Amino acid sequence: MYAGCVSSKNLREMVEFDPEGIFCGSAIAEKVDCPEELREEAKKWLEVIHGAKKPGARPKIVTFGELLLRSSLSELKPGMIDWKKVFEGASWFHWSGITPALSDLCTEALREALKVARRVGITVSVDLNYRKKLWSKEKAQKVMTGLME
Repeated sequence: MYAGCVSSKNLREMVEFDPEGIFCGSAIAEKVDCPEELREEAKKWLEVIHGAKKPGARPKIVTFGELLLRSSLSELKPGMIDWKKVFEGASWFHWSGITPALSDLCTEALREALKVARRVGITVSVDLNYRKKLWSKEKAQKVMTGLME
């Protein structure tokens, strides 16, 4: 898993070196204030990753909250995502600690994902990112402890 120093400038080289690698990080978000530019940057990343992998290979990693592409990552509600379908063919689920800080509904949607991931036997990892502007230490500890179970 490559979680640091990954940028659009070195991504192709990294994927070619390790086609089965897991690449994540906030370097994708060079212009956080512009959602359209973030979407375009994400498209570039996907083109590089899929272009360096074998034709027809399916993605094996599902991320939730990591790409920071949309701020809508706060209007999500439980039941809006068919997690069983999302996890088809996946072997890994990585989620960001910022996601449950956005709203209680995001926390519940994440809880749904974690239950399905456990049921289908997917490896789960988390970026324990804490933003004090989003929630208190006490709430973060309570929520994250429950999700980590």
